[in-house]
Amino acid sequence: MAHAQLRLGHPQAAESALLTLEHATPEWAALHRLPRVLVGELLTRGRPSARLRELADRLQATPARLKE
Repeated sequence: MAHAQLRLGHPQAAESALLTLEHATPEWAALHRLPRVLVGELLTRGRPSARLRELADRLQATPARLKE
């Protein structure tokens, strides 16, 4: 869901979905790459919220690099 929301241009909905995912299944979120990638992409869009920065810290996500 978060991936689709992000691709549709709804970053706040994607952030909310990722936070819900982490709350429901913290072990899964921490062990899988996709949540980190999506959080990393969200970090590059505008000014990240405190909740998103905290989630990034917990998942050890870094801002996505732009492809050249």
